[in-house]
Amino acid sequence: METNLETAILNALYDYFESHLGSPQMPLFDLCEEIGVSPDNEEIVRKITLQLYCLKSNHWVDYQAVSDGLGGLATITTKGIKVAEDRRKFIAATSVEQSEDDESREPDPGSTEPASLELVPNIPETVLIPAGFFWMGSAHTDPQAYENEKPHRQVRLQEYRIGRYPVTNAQYACFVHCTDHPHPHHWNTAGIPAGQEDHPVVNVSYDDADAYCRWLCQVTEKPYRLPTEEEWEKAARGSSPYTYCYPWGPNWKPDICNTRESGQGETNSIYKFADVNASPSGVVDMAGNVWEWTDSWYERYPDSRHQSLRYGRVYRVVRGGSWQNTRREARIACRGRYKPQEHRLYLGFRIALD
Repeated sequence: METNLETAILNALYDYFESHLGSPQMPLFDLCEEIGVSPDNEEIVRKITLQLYCLKSNHWVDYQAVSDGLGGLATITTKGIKVAEDRRKFIAATSVEQSEDDESREPDPGSTEPASLELVPNIPETVLIPAGFFWMGSAHTDPQAYENEKPHRQVRLQEYRIGRYPVTNAQYACFVHCTDHPHPHHWNTAGIPAGQEDHPVVNVSYDDADAYCRWLCQVTEKPYRLPTEEEWEKAARGSSPYTYCYPWGPNWKPDICNTRESGQGETNSIYKFADVNASPSGVVDMAGNVWEWTDSWYERYPDSRHQSLRYGRVYRVVRGGSWQNTRREARIACRGRYKPQEHRLYLGFRIALD
């Protein structure tokens, strides 16, 4: 029996299937353009596109049910769709699927049943951060430090997990589809901006990020949440000395992260600097790309003498700096702040898990 997802895709995209046999994979954004978005169909096209973003890896689907006897197959991924010219050739060459126990398996060439196009939430990968002490904040003698970062002190945390990467557009699109939560204001009718499926989601408020975490809790029955700023800083610093300014060490390196110095002027893929912009714990992109919401209120540090009218339960702390900021804001200890309802093209988030 076909699922609602399969039915929607097969019927809405059949004309595309029939006219693109054996074609290279087409990005989902281009696919929507190919279908032709109009006031009459823009809502269904948007919903189908968001459904496709929910698919975590390669899936194949048999569209024989709507082809009037002319059967065929297509692969669908989070980035696009490709139609096979020949059923048997396709099955031999298609990417392996993953079974429930994560063992690879090929689709059965002898099967006449359509493959299941299961809607599985694209859940962000997490990294284990062990319990223990770490140095937090900046020393009074640090010439780069802002007053709200001082003084440095030892903090002990229990074991927790944190997202290896910021939450991406594709992952957030799955949440939007499943909950009808409003999408970021800069997304168009088809959804995610072209080619930015694996960029960090931006233009999301603290409230949006919190809603995403609560949805993950519901669908996984695990306690996902936003990290505190202490958890964020420990994941960025590890057990390294507090003199480390950046996740990779004490010295600035202009070509391994996305700040104003790089001149990119927008977000980049979470994988672009994965091998070089990583913390000792293996957490990626904690310097630059996007500011990241934390669950902490913007408060004065213990033993700090700094005074500010902004301290209190008005602003939430953001960390990491962004493509719009300089290297000073990309330091591990730097603290930003925004009101929970604010949206910016450089504000994103990553998840945490007890």
